Amino acid sequence: MEKTFLEVAEEKMGARKTKVNCWEFKKCGRQPQGDRVEEMGECPASLEERLDGEHGGVNAGRACWVIAGTLCDGVVQGTFADKYKNCEKCDFYKMVQTEEYPAFKLSASLKARLHTPSQRKSKLNCWEFKKCGRQPQGEHVHDLGICPAAVEERLDGEHDGVNAGRACWVVAGTFCGGKKQGTFAEKYKSCEQCDFYGAVHDEEFPKFRLITTLTAKLK
Repeated sequence: MEKTFLEVAEEKMGARKTKVNCWEFKKCGRQPQGDRVEEMGECPASLEERLDGEHGGVNAGRACWVIAGTLCDGVVQGTFADKYKNCEKCDFYKMVQTEEYPAFKLSASLKARLHTPSQRKSKLNCWEFKKCGRQPQGEHVHDLGICPAAVEERLDGEHDGVNAGRACWVVAGTFCGGKKQGTFAEKYKSCEQCDFYGAVHDEEFPKFRLITTLTAKLK
């Protein structure tokens, strides 16, 4: 007999039973077999197996803030970029952050797990292309710091990148040509000559995003 979601969840939790998932905390009823599934549909966080175990949760049950389409305050949410500011104010997000500190995972680390190998192969982020090692947990973080493009969540998904991983040219303080860059105005002429910029431009044409469109999202 096929096991129910609750039975599978209990097995996954095991010794983690003190770790509450978002659907248990919020009582939204959108987990599989939940009492609001017929009305609202199954929550994608409860089904996202690529984040299973993060912060001790079942699927994305304790990392729901990086998943589009969750139900918060009675409203189905949009993309990560659309919803994250609200998520930061959420009592469940704050609880997980407090419980997991100092091992609380950065959003960039969580979202990186949502990109399958095939997607990553065809849609490289700047740190993968340049091999700078400044992404979260990168090999050069200790000496050079985390690249702001790797954690700029307002540009998440642009050109199918993680955070500003495929729109790094509008983010100040990136690491290019062996040195940290300045503001967008100071660095853009150099960015136009960058091989990564050229690669993204060619891959995304004719849907390559105008600079003004990208910078507007940073205001």
